[in-house]
Amino acid sequence: MTARRYIKIIVISTALGCVTAAYAGEMGREEVISEILQNNPRLKALETSQKSQSALLRNAGRLSSQPEVEFEHLWGTDDAKKWNIGLTQSFDWPGVYSKRGNEAEARIYAFRYLYAVEARGVALEVRLLLANAIYINKQLQLVSEISKNLSELKASVDMAYKRGQLTVLDVKKLDFEIYSVSARQGDLLEEQDKVMGQLEALNGGKPINADISAYVPEKLLDIDAYLAAAVENNPSVKAADRNAQAARIASGVAKAERMPGFSVGYRHAFEENTHFNGFSVSMTLPVFTNKAASVAADIEARSLDFEATTAAVSAQSKVRATYNDAVRRGNAMKGMSAVVLDDTYPGLLMMAYKGGQINVITYLQEINYFQNARTEYLAAEYSYIVDLNELNSNMDQYGL
Repeated sequence: MTARRYIKIIVISTALGCVTAAYAGEMGREEVISEILQNNPRLKALETSQKSQSALLRNAGRLSSQPEVEFEHLWGTDDAKKWNIGLTQSFDWPGVYSKRGNEAEARIYAFRYLYAVEARGVALEVRLLLANAIYINKQLQLVSEISKNLSELKASVDMAYKRGQLTVLDVKKLDFEIYSVSARQGDLLEEQDKVMGQLEALNGGKPINADISAYVPEKLLDIDAYLAAAVENNPSVKAADRNAQAARIASGVAKAERMPGFSVGYRHAFEENTHFNGFSVSMTLPVFTNKAASVAADIEARSLDFEATTAAVSAQSKVRATYNDAVRRGNAMKGMSAVVLDDTYPGLLMMAYKGGQINVITYLQEINYFQNARTEYLAAEYSYIVDLNELNSNMDQYGL
């Protein structure tokens, strides 16, 4: 699979800022994310695993043990024989079962948030890969325009060289520059191929036909909105809360299991040619056996409470750092745009060369200055978009 498959036909005007892509039937970002969330192998594996664990947890609220069948046969002298058969079922203290059921439901509910953690992680990965593909595509557009200008210059230089108006040094210098631009195009196409391959891998190997012509508009919200979402809309925090709740219930289960248990059974016996029917009742006294389990459950609940608090603090710290980066980059881009986004510059350089105001070497130096400045701007723009995607991903409801 080659990178060319993903680079669609681009119609570029004389100004670099007026780029129109001839795309057809492509998927927007949200469509791509939706499809990948449906096809992602990691999410499918997690969902299957959680279903299996949920079934086991729900079974925990049922009878604590299976019915037990006993059979005994004894023989003695002459024709004397004796046998009996019994069926016994053990029960925990009645309140244990409801507590186990509540614990199971709390842990199963926590699975929802654990799944959301993974789903949001996959969604953010898709967001960033698409942003990277668009960034590469913007660089390709820039390099394509530079290549177009160099091709025009090449025709003029070759003609001037044949007339003896230019030296071989001018020709060689231009050839080197054309080769450098061509190599850059090849590198960008390879990068694009890798990015699209990563998207296909996330989609379970299925191809993705994504629109990579322009970034999806992103708004920078107030920092308080992001800080609140980092806690209230954070599935990691919610999962830790649910698991802490389950651990507290488990502590109650362990305490309830220290109450007496019961066994009730039916008995049938045969002895001295006589059949006997009856029942048996017994009691277990696990007063001392489950104390350690209760203490351990209390400790686990406190640990998970700390984990939820730590997750919230960590998420908010990351939000503050990312927000500050986004504000700084946004302000820097405002100062750069007035100079760097002047798309008339390459055309003006060509006019100056053809008018005899500059030579080939000066033209190449100036076009390199322009290309480097625009490349730096595209890099800053991409970093800004990455910051916005990371911040706004906190608002996503994927998996919840």
